[in-house]
Amino acid sequence: MYAQLGDTQACFDNARALIEKSSNTELQALAALAAASVTDDAQEKIDWLSYAEKSGGTAVKRGLASAYAQLAMSQTGAARTSAAERSIQYYKEIISSGYYSEADMINYSMALHLNGQLGNAIQVLEQILPEYSEDYRVKMYLAFYTFEAGDNPAASDYCQSALEAWRRDMSPNREPESSENIQKLLALAEKFGL
Repeated sequence: MYAQLGDTQACFDNARALIEKSSNTELQALAALAAASVTDDAQEKIDWLSYAEKSGGTAVKRGLASAYAQLAMSQTGAARTSAAERSIQYYKEIISSGYYSEADMINYSMALHLNGQLGNAIQVLEQILPEYSEDYRVKMYLAFYTFEAGDNPAASDYCQSALEAWRRDMSPNREPESSENIQKLLALAEKFGL
């Protein structure tokens, strides 16, 4: 409830109280997840999620993978590499469990990219492309990554396909045209004369 109202400190206080008083590890993990969901601080999010990890659930691993990727984006050098490697580790655990989503695979490719593994990031997305052929995000990241890798013909094809899929996408989760990703995709399309 506090997480929905935006009262971060009250959420933290209640999560701590529940964790201290309850012997139910699943309930403790849910409290820690709620606390992690209301903070924008990557390290604080990781601290809460690390506590929740004791439950070993996929949702917790997904949260940790995402938090470490977020931390990696804000770091440089060895700290960036370390955070990206932790994110990759959690995504590998999620994928090996068999309970992964297309968002997990996209985020896994992003963590690989953050860790300087551009070829592996491309490979992950190319592997899931047949299954998620209508997801503009898969094609969009393939356009970004293949362009970065210097494969302009592939980048152009993925860019055009991503824009077409994005325009067809009517889901509420579709990124708006003003988003950073779509602006980057449109700029790439302009570069290729699409």
